[in-house]
Amino acid sequence: HALIAERTFPYEVHPVLSRPSEFISRDAIMFPSSALICREKYLAVGGFDPALVGYEDDDLYLRLLLDGNTTSYCPASVTNSRLHPNQTSRQTVFLRSAEYFFNKWFGYDWGDSEESALADARLKARLSNSLAVHLNDQGLHDRGSLWRFFWAVQDAQSPHRPTGKGAQADISGPEHSHKEQRS
Repeated sequence: HALIAERTFPYEVHPVLSRPSEFISRDAIMFPSSALICREKYLAVGGFDPALVGYEDDDLYLRLLLDGNTTSYCPASVTNSRLHPNQTSRQTVFLRSAEYFFNKWFGYDWGDSEESALADARLKARLSNSLAVHLNDQGLHDRGSLWRFFWAVQDAQSPHRPTGKGAQADISGPEHSHKEQRS
């Protein structure tokens, strides 16, 4: 097998993730085949969720983060992967996993209203983008379920609203015009 392209970690400037919203927005970018996880920590959070076939790594990393674990980064290629037409991300089981993952984490209370709201917004954006890619793939069979889930994500309303100074500011006034003001 020939190496087609070496992909590098796209966040080398800020590789260590410490907030849930960072994990969610970045798609974690830590494949299980290239991650080293302490066995005791893995077992302490229950390992991979067997209900997931797709998103199981993201789910694991979020639970590890919840348990107080941190990440670090080694800038070396340690794994190979391949793209093929029958991979899991193109199958209906992956769509069910995406929906399970969304329902599990959307609305989760991370203990800070701003982080919770940001995590919800980023999860919604991430899944919207992913589902839009799948909707453009004419080879998928269960387009009705895909559309139903897409609209459920679009319609989801986060229960989290940050409080405090400026959180409820009205941004419709003239001081927030989209036009550049010149002096």
